[in-house]
Amino acid sequence: MAAVGFCGDWFIFTCDTKLVAVHSKQTNREPFVFDCSAAEKRPKNTKDDNSDGGASEETGSDKVLAFTASPSGKLVALTDDNKRLVLFQCEPTWSCISTSSQLFQNRCCCVNQTVWKRKVCPSLNAAQLNSTTGSAAAS
Repeated sequence: MAAVGFCGDWFIFTCDTKLVAVHSKQTNREPFVFDCSAAEKRPKNTKDDNSDGGASEETGSDKVLAFTASPSGKLVALTDDNKRLVLFQCEPTWSCISTSSQLFQNRCCCVNQTVWKRKVCPSLNAAQLNSTTGSAAAS
């Protein structure tokens, strides 16, 4: 599923496993590209060998399912098919702040900023999380 949006001056789009951000005013800046297939993987449960006859946990395809940008224009989050929530800061330069695979039991098809404040980023200060509201829903 492809999606497009803006975060501040950044035009953001997703396609398959990639999130791409292109600065809309400074055309000499390199685009930011994040590939979920190269992201930190969910830790394997070593004591679960499925010897009890239970089904193995299905694994995702690393496809980006949803992304959102903070109203401040400084943060972007995405969810993927492997139940990860990845948080980025986009100013002054793009960087991955957090990759969390422990938040969701189901795949998340939409994401808003409340999850960031409650579970992912308790260490970020209020200025970085300026004007963030909403909730996340899982399918």
